[in-house]
Amino acid sequence: MKRIKLFTAALLLAAISAGNDVWALSDSRKKDTRPVKSPQFFSGNANPLLDFIFVADPTSVEYNGRLYVYGTNDTQQLDSVGKDGKNTYQYIHSLVMLSTDDMVNWTYHGLIEVKVLSPWGIASWAPSIVSRVESDGKTYAGEPVHPRIRPLQGSFRPGCRDR
Repeated sequence: MKRIKLFTAALLLAAISAGNDVWALSDSRKKDTRPVKSPQFFSGNANPLLDFIFVADPTSVEYNGRLYVYGTNDTQQLDSVGKDGKNTYQYIHSLVMLSTDDMVNWTYHGLIEVKVLSPWGIASWAPSIVSRVESDGKTYAGEPVHPRIRPLQGSFRPGCRDR
């Protein structure tokens, strides 16, 4: 059973990595009106879970029966350089978070502002979450935040707050 769950999670992460092609929807000048729950898919050419934001490099961790998925917010780079621009990662400063408890219904929890947690960093991408919860409820995340790779400490689950 554990192997099936791990295989399903790996397959799902591969599907998320496949990306999307909703470039026309990305406009950083507009107010963020994205819903908390993922909307119904409106095209056949979109990311399988989030069709309103471009997410790459997903990672996941299970906590209390719920799978939390984190990924690079590549929409920030796209909005800054355009579809044909060079991907230098310099405009990516947040991670996308979503979760599920049944692998069918997904909840979009918003963005983790890595720049706030690591002001020394220039850019962030390809997160890795370590499932070790401290007594104060904090979880540790590790990711390359150029120019250094350091763990980020924070409450990377909905309903948790940093102190």
